[in-house]
This record gives sequence, C-alpha cells and structure tokens, in this order.
Amino acid sequence: MTLKSKVLHLLFFIPALSFYILFYLVPVIVSFSISFTHWTPLNPTLVRFIGPSNYLRLADDPYFWSSLTISLILTGATLIIENAAGLLLAVLVSQVIRGSRLYNMLIFAPVVIPPVYVGILWSWFAHKDLGLVSPLFQFFHGEKVALLGEPLTALFMVIIANNWKWIGFAFAIYLASLQEISPVLYEAAQLDGASRLRIFLHIILPMLKKTIIMLSVLITAGAFQTFDLVYSMTEGGPGRSTEVLPLYIYKVAFFYYDIGLASAMAVIMFLITLSVSFVYLRILRGE
Repeated sequence: MTLKSKVLHLLFFIPALSFYILFYLVPVIVSFSISFTHWTPLNPTLVRFIGPSNYLRLADDPYFWSSLTISLILTGATLIIENAAGLLLAVLVSQVIRGSRLYNMLIFAPVVIPPVYVGILWSWFAHKDLGLVSPLFQFFHGEKVALLGEPLTALFMVIIANNWKWIGFAFAIYLASLQEISPVLYEAAQLDGASRLRIFLHIILPMLKKTIIMLSVLITAGAFQTFDLVYSMTEGGPGRSTEVLPLYIYKVAFFYYDIGLASAMAVIMFLITLSVSFVYLRILRGE
C-alpha cells in the first residue's frame, strides 16, 4: 500500500472518528468530570468539586436502586424474549414459510417506528375502555383492568411494548445468519432421519452461537438504555413502578437540577453496560 493510498484511507476514516469523539467520547469524559462536582443549571457559574460524594449519595438513594432494578428486569426480559422470538420467527420464515417478503416486512415494520410513537400506541392498546389488550385480561380476570394503573401489569405492558418494537431487529439478524448456513448440512441431517428439533438443536444453534452472543450485546445495551418508550407510555408510573434508570437520571437532571448526581448515575450506567459487553465478548473470544 502506497503512502498516497494510506492518506486517502485515513481521510475517509476521519469523519467517522470525529463523529465518535464528538458525540461519544467527549460526553463520557464530561459526564465523568461533572460527577465529581456539585453543579446546577440554576447557578451555572458555581461549580464546586465534592469528590466521590455523589457516588456515596447513590448508595443510600432508594429510588436509584429501584430504578436500577426495574432496568435490569426490563433488560433481562427483553434479552430472553427478543432472542427467543426473533430466532423462532427467523427459523419459521426461512425453513417453513419460504420466500415470503410480506412476512419479513410485517415482522420488521415495528423497528422503523420511533419509540415515542410505540409508547403512545401501546398506552392506547392498554387503555381500560378503548384498548385492544384489556379485553383479553377481562376474559381471564372477569373484569376490565387498567393495565397501566397497576404496578405489575404496567411493567408487564412496558416489557411487551419494548419487545414488540425490537423483535424485528433480532429477526432480521438471525434470518441473515440462517441464510449463511450451507443447505448441504440440512440435506445430510434429513438423510440421516433427523427431526426438525434435532436439526435446530444440533445444526442451527451451534452455527448461530456467535450471532447469538453479538446480538445479546446489542440487545442488552439497547434495553438497558430504554428511555423514550417508557417516558411516552407511562412516565415511570404508576408511582415509580416503571421508572427505569435513564428516566430517573432525566428527572434528577432536569426536574431536580442536580447535574452532578445525574452524571454519577450515567457513569455507573455506562460502566455496567461496558462490563456486560466485555463479558459477552470474552465468551465470544473463548468460542
């Protein structure tokens, strides 16, 4: 490779690198710095260094721990449901219902809908009198239920809405990976008399192991940072039963004007996401 071609490649790389530094690296550094200060927009010129006090405050903040717990529940449920449903749909479309672009489009369609609209849509679905989901609960429960008015059902509906939004993403990734598996493997298994279940367990799953791990990284990071869907659907209610960590950070920063404490929570959230991603990648490297 000549010097001229190296310089040309570097020039193509600079815009992406600049974007990453400006919108990812710089905010992380700024948030980390602010987390050690007491700073409020009400008096922006007064910035006081207080060391790790904001992090120590979080240890005794019950709302921080409850919002972290809710985020972990949402993330865990999304990780399991999205992986399982996305893989199942991909296998059905590729192996059973072949050549149907309509199914692909219908499954992937919710992905392109903005999360705010998804939250509004599902808040209407869950409406006690006008919604489409409430009659199903009425059939089993015997009476109409305000699904977003009860803590457990509200969190359940948020989980359902979030998975409805993103299952199509997992479906598309798995469908692309399934198309990379050689048909020869399926034919050999069928000649040996293998059932669909055995083909799934002994051919499809092992061949998709790396895809599952990489997709799990993306799902975990995305679900843990869920904010706009929850905000537009429940605003964290009823009470604080659906208040995820990003929503609590938003409230602390822009309702209580405690930017230092909000930055400390953002740093912790970043470190949790980074740690989980590191574990996934270590597993992938071990494979």
